[in-house]
Amino acid sequence: MIGRMTSALLQRVVWNTSDWKKPTATSDEGDYVGEHGFGHEEWNFQTDDAVDDHVLGYLFYRPGDATLKKAGGRFDIGFWTLHPKSRGRFLVGRWREASLAPNSFIKKVRRAPKARRGAARGQAEPIREGSLRSRA
Repeated sequence: MIGRMTSALLQRVVWNTSDWKKPTATSDEGDYVGEHGFGHEEWNFQTDDAVDDHVLGYLFYRPGDATLKKAGGRFDIGFWTLHPKSRGRFLVGRWREASLAPNSFIKKVRRAPKARRGAARGQAEPIREGSLRSRA
């Protein structure tokens, strides 16, 4: 029996040399990254910070309400990047069954001591309203 189809998204992320578990300041692309030295998606695969077996991450693209409804609120998301020198394109990771994180979950993550590693280094905290979450 074939299971329910999941909508798929493809999201570009900045170049990173630590498997997107922490910022590496190795990308010079984009206004935000250029100004701050990191992109919020650089924590997208930090499974050590999982809360309730979920990783909270960031996407630049937020699906619209019609797309969310059509997909049942769940997406498989592929993350790709450009190599800074060769300009080669690489698929670097995937989230399965990702969904918009409810605000109650975001508040829980903010209270978890281990989720503050980015802020402790003087960088902006990678937790934002409208973030997505996926099983670790």
